Amino acid sequence: MSHPLRKHDGTDNIIEIPGVGKVLCYGTVPADGAQGYAPGCLFYSSSGNSVSTYLYVNKGTLASSQFGAITLNS
Repeated sequence: MSHPLRKHDGTDNIIEIPGVGKVLCYGTVPADGAQGYAPGCLFYSSSGNSVSTYLYVNKGTLASSQFGAITLNS
């Protein structure tokens, strides 16, 4: 069954699925324990962090996020 989809709403959320949570976002990476981010949510960091670290994934839960950097080996 399909779910309604909320697209960019002027905040740092790009895609949020009601009942599932935020699945794609950008801005400053939330602190651990932030609520509302679906497990597996991708977060593009647009803040002034390490030049090589821009993409994060939520390894936590909807109730308590834990974002970790995605690193690529070259």
